Amino acid sequence: LKAELESLKELLHTYETSNQRKDQVITNLSQVLDRQKEKLEKMRSFMHWRLQHAEAKEEAHAAQVAQQHYNMQLKKKVWFGWH
Repeated sequence: LKAELESLKELLHTYETSNQRKDQVITNLSQVLDRQKEKLEKMRSFMHWRLQHAEAKEEAHAAQVAQQHYNMQLKKKVWFGWH
């Protein structure tokens, strides 16, 4: 009985060690998953900012071109009126 008890204690210790390793693996995988989620969220935020920035830049350029066109048309009108 004593030998069987020792064998079972050893088996229990082995199972505890195995469970600890599994818990550590699960913890590591959870941390990696959290980091990936954070990275994805940062990438999503950056992409959103980049698109907004590009749209604002495009809009500013379009407004500048429209103003130049208006000024040119106004100059033409004045020039032909003067002639």
